[in-house]
Amino acid sequence: MPMSDIVFLRWREVEVHHADLGCGFTFADWSSDYVRYELDRQVMLWRSRRSLGLTTLPEQALKLDPNTRLAWLLGRCTVDGLPKADPF
Repeated sequence: MPMSDIVFLRWREVEVHHADLGCGFTFADWSSDYVRYELDRQVMLWRSRRSLGLTTLPEQALKLDPNTRLAWLLGRCTVDGLPKADPF
């Protein structure tokens, strides 16, 4: 595993689990740099687990702000009208 991946995984752990603690920091507080990098990775992962031709996120998910879209993809929030993203 490249060192850059290890650094990124640690960054993810800090951002996501900080929000998981429920101490006033939520997914809405995730840094914009983290969200930008992680959202790209999670969308690629989501697409890789779908049938060929069905690789775009649902339209309702695309309308979400980036932090909420990422939280949905990571299974950290539910969105009315969207099934669970089933991240793993």
